[in-house]
Amino acid sequence: MLLEASCGNLERCFRLLDAALECNLLLDGASFGILAGACRRQQVHQAPLLERFVRCYRRSPAMAGLAQAPAPHFEDLPPVQAGHSYAKELMLLQHVRTSASRNASAVCRAMEQFGREKLPSSSKWLKIAGGPKAELLSSAVASSPKGLALELGTYCGFSALHLSCHRKVVTVEADLGHALIAEKVIAFAGMSQEVEVIVGHTEDTLPWLMQHLAAKEPGEPLIGFVFMDQRGSRYQSDLEILKCSKLLMDQAVIVADNVLKPGAPKFLWALSNDPAFRTEVIELEEYAMENVRDWMTISTYCQPAGPDRAFECTLLPKQIQTLEWRAEMMRNRSHRPQHGGSGVDHRHFRPKRQGDQVIHIRNTPQLYNLVL
Repeated sequence: MLLEASCGNLERCFRLLDAALECNLLLDGASFGILAGACRRQQVHQAPLLERFVRCYRRSPAMAGLAQAPAPHFEDLPPVQAGHSYAKELMLLQHVRTSASRNASAVCRAMEQFGREKLPSSSKWLKIAGGPKAELLSSAVASSPKGLALELGTYCGFSALHLSCHRKVVTVEADLGHALIAEKVIAFAGMSQEVEVIVGHTEDTLPWLMQHLAAKEPGEPLIGFVFMDQRGSRYQSDLEILKCSKLLMDQAVIVADNVLKPGAPKFLWALSNDPAFRTEVIELEEYAMENVRDWMTISTYCQPAGPDRAFECTLLPKQIQTLEWRAEMMRNRSHRPQHGGSGVDHRHFRPKRQGDQVIHIRNTPQLYNLVL
């Protein structure tokens, strides 16, 4: 929190970070992401930050080595040890290097194979929009206006590579460690010229990015497609930032993942009340999770003749507030492995069969159930 509060003064941030490292207090990748975003916005070179990231992760030689290796060179990384920070993602990177040809399609196939065949035995899951979700994503971007593709939530670069086969992509990732891995994956696939990875949290970085893009072509909508795969509690706020930026093209397509599990009830409720969007909710099987269903939303932006009005979510129904809280608790649990906790395995995503509470979402093609 001290780092986040003092990001207006990077010199002070680095002093606080050095003091934490001297006391063997290790920061997570999301905290480093806050600083990386501040460096980008203030046009400060990130080399000093990466040096501190390496110091912080010196107990994970593979991660420390990756942070120092120029893209796409990571052939000589030390072996990945289970239990170390980013072990799953680093093993994915090594799998890509040893099994994929250097093109986007082959790399995506290798990533899906890793998540489908290598991880289930350990009850771990690779958070990528693979399988049916990847097919939906490709279809949606192909039908959208020919503008820039914006992704919120890069993770290891899987979806960014999928999108890059159709158009240029700007992707935002909150976790510095994940961003470093994604850059290596994208570079290995030969798509660094098509995909720009920006590190930072969307609440800070997205307004800056919208100003940065608007300055390139003032008054011109630039974004034809958006894929939202960041923390679900940010979906509504980030979409409102996009609307207010005036950079969404008319008929722009916005796809959101994991709308059912862990869930984004507030976002769904907002979409159902916003006349600027026509939204369809698609139920499909979760990638690499047998008998687990999830929802993705596909929304088409209808540019209004007059000023946009904000989402009317000030008076959320109590059931939606409860669902939003429960979804956030599930997200918090899923992040625990980075902090020594047990996390969430497959069985926690199994659908409940008893005691489900039905909440109707208006103005969508059907009425859908939110599981409480």
